[in-house]
Amino acid sequence: LILSVLSTAISACDGETSTPLENKAPTVSLENLTTNENSQISITATAIDDGSIASYQWSVNSDYPIKLSGETSSTVSFTAPSISDDSDKFTINLIVIDDGGLSAKDSATITVNNIVPTVTLTDSYSVAEVSSINISPEIDHFSDEIVTYAWSFDSVENIEISQDSNGN
Repeated sequence: LILSVLSTAISACDGETSTPLENKAPTVSLENLTTNENSQISITATAIDDGSIASYQWSVNSDYPIKLSGETSSTVSFTAPSISDDSDKFTINLIVIDDGGLSAKDSATITVNNIVPTVTLTDSYSVAEVSSINISPEIDHFSDEIVTYAWSFDSVENIEISQDSNGN
C-alpha cells in the first residue's frame, strides 16, 4: 500500500519542476499632513509587497533641523519645527526595499502652521509709592520664538519701565 501511494505521488508530478514566482516591486504611499508648530507627529507608511518589506529609509528635505525617530521602521515620528512665517512646508521621503531587493519610494508634504503665543498677567498688583515691582508674564510653550516684548501702561503717572531678555 505504501509503495502504491508513493508511486502515485511520483507519477502525478510527471517530472515537472515548479518555477519560482517572479518578485514584484513593492508599493508605498504617504499622505500629506498639516499640523501646528512644535506638535509631535507620527507618520505610518502603507507599504505592500508580494513578499515582505526588508527595510524602510526615511529622510527629510527641510531648512529646519528635524530629528527623526524610527527612521528604519514603518512609522517615523518627529516634532514639527517652530516657524516664524504664518505657515511653511517641507517634504518627508521614504524608500522601502523588499526581501528581493526591489524598491519603491514616495514623499509627503508637511505643512506647519505658526501658532500665535499667548501671554497671561496677574489681574492686579499692589506696590508702595515710589517703589519698584517685578511683573513676570506667563507665556505659553511657544515662547522660544518670541524676539521682542513691548510693555505699556494705561496711566498718566510717571512710570519707568525696564525689562530683561525674558520680558520681566
